[in-house]
Amino acid sequence: MLLKDLLAQNAGRISKEWVPAAIRAVEQGRTRLEERLDALNCSLAAKATPVSRRSRVTELALQEKATVAGQRGVVLKFVEGTGAGVSGEQN
Repeated sequence: MLLKDLLAQNAGRISKEWVPAAIRAVEQGRTRLEERLDALNCSLAAKATPVSRRSRVTELALQEKATVAGQRGVVLKFVEGTGAGVSGEQN
C-alpha cells in the first residue's frame, strides 16, 4: 500500500469517526457549562436581591413569562404569603 493511499484512508476514517465524536463532546461540554453558569447566576441573583424586593422580582418574572407565552391581556397579581402569582383577565 502506498503512503498516499494510507493517508487517504486514515483521513477518511478521521473525518467520519473522530470529527463527529469530537463535535458531540464539545456540544455536551458546552451544554453542561451553560447549565452550571445558569445555576450560578440564579444563585448569585438570589443572594443579591434584598428580601424586601424579592416579591416584586417574582412578580416581574411572572409578567415576563406571560408576555413570552403570548398572554397580552392578562394581569398578574402577586398574592402575599403564597409565593405565587394569580392571573386574571384584564377588562
